[in-house]
Amino acid sequence: MQQRITPRYFINKTISNINKPDKQYQFRKIIGEGYEGYVFEAVQIHQMKIEKLVALKLLFRRSQNEIDIINKLIEKQTHKHIIRFFDHFEYEKYYIIVMELGTLDLYRYIQQQQNFLDSEKINLCKKISYCVQEFHSLGLIHCDIKPENFLLIDNSFKLCDMGFVRTQNQEIIQNIGTPAFQAIEMIQDKVIINNKVDIWSLGCVFYEIFTKEQLFEGEKIRDQIMNYGVDQAEILNKIEKIAIDKSVLSLMKQMIHPSQSVRPMIDQIIKQLEELCEQNKIKENKQVDWID
Repeated sequence: MQQRITPRYFINKTISNINKPDKQYQFRKIIGEGYEGYVFEAVQIHQMKIEKLVALKLLFRRSQNEIDIINKLIEKQTHKHIIRFFDHFEYEKYYIIVMELGTLDLYRYIQQQQNFLDSEKINLCKKISYCVQEFHSLGLIHCDIKPENFLLIDNSFKLCDMGFVRTQNQEIIQNIGTPAFQAIEMIQDKVIINNKVDIWSLGCVFYEIFTKEQLFEGEKIRDQIMNYGVDQAEILNKIEKIAIDKSVLSLMKQMIHPSQSVRPMIDQIIKQLEELCEQNKIKENKQVDWID
């Protein structure tokens, strides 16, 4: 196993892809770290001039699955709701991925909100649903939908982190994803997955948007999720306590249903959220008219 170097080692270093030597990247500061590697804020330099700020993801080991997904996304850079990737290459013993720089992830955004209106929360649910819709339209399953994987970029949230991405109806034989957001079927030793695993995770994110708390939390989260498959009362009661439109509560319950067949498709979720947003606009306009 290669020795892990601290993030400080990379600060102010300038690197480049040997296949594109005219474009360089200079590490500025660490903005994230985890088991797989680090994420840095950096500047992209071309012909001795700073072009733009970017994020550099430094992986301790190359993930061919992630690289394949990134290549697919680079080929289709027309997407609006998925983070853009610019380059990827080997550097020393590591692997570098160059991508858009976000200002804030959804988790921190939620925690910072004060006096967040219900209509704003519903609108936020709709916006991150567009990210999942676009991702599914490419035939991809994210497998790690959680607040930390939505980044605010140019005033819009985009889906990021392709480390666990799989394709439709692919068999997985290892546990992947983040426990608190894993669909119940993902906890099994061997499973063929489809995009309904992302719907479950998105339902958990919706709950966090409305409450600032995780739906499944504490110790032995996987046991909680498995128990939920047998007795749903405790979790459904948590959802029922949210003071929000009943149709939103019903939608969340469907999204985290143990049976995949009950969970709605992402297009259905967006349709319902768009209708609710439109209703809220009408209510707001009526209130303004009354005040006038």
